[in-house]
Amino acid sequence: MSKGIIFTIDATIALGLFLASLFLFYSFFIEDSTFGLRGAGIYTKTDDYLYIEEVNEAFSSVFNLYQKGDNQTAYSLLDLIRSQSEYPANIKMYLFELNNTTSKIYDISPNIFTDKLVFRRYASYSITRGLVHIGTDVNVSAPSTYVNKTINVSVTVTTTGSTIVQLQLYNSTDVQMPWTVNPTNLTFNAGTSTQYFNVTIPSNAWIDEYYAKAIAGAPLNQNGTDPFNVFRFGIVEMEVGI
Repeated sequence: MSKGIIFTIDATIALGLFLASLFLFYSFFIEDSTFGLRGAGIYTKTDDYLYIEEVNEAFSSVFNLYQKGDNQTAYSLLDLIRSQSEYPANIKMYLFELNNTTSKIYDISPNIFTDKLVFRRYASYSITRGLVHIGTDVNVSAPSTYVNKTINVSVTVTTTGSTIVQLQLYNSTDVQMPWTVNPTNLTFNAGTSTQYFNVTIPSNAWIDEYYAKAIAGAPLNQNGTDPFNVFRFGIVEMEVGI
């Protein structure tokens, strides 16, 4: 006798609810990542720098507002995402702290469920603003990074004579960041050569897209810039009643 699977009406409804809710939740994330940590959107380059992809932009925007202290707008945006579900839903956002603990940022749970489906996904909170790389005889390479880290920013200079280069950091609105840069300047001799600046990203840095700017003095008198992201990790959780 052949065997098959029999779905009751309740089971069919539950399955449809599950698929619809899962599709809605995951639609806020880019599905394809070029590295094994799907949803975090991390990938490495051959120079072993850590870079970030543009992922889950809606949740990143919520977190960016949270960092700026605009909780009302952040809450409204997150509640708008929650309300897109065709079924009663709750939504929560978490942050991975620097001490490897997890803290809850927002919890919008107007519903009390006897039975529920819970979806969780790791998230990288990262803002992309479309800043561009600029460089001819002065080229900068700045890796994206987590907060509270020191990164190596490489500067390659082609010059006909000895020139002094200074490195500065700016946010997307061209405001200079008071971050520690070591050394404060480097001397490049005639020819083409690459040297490195150490930049310390403070623990309270906002997630955003920044750019590193190398300023070369005489006889070159050129600047070069390269954008990079400062990101954080977290978890987004959605509950749907069944």
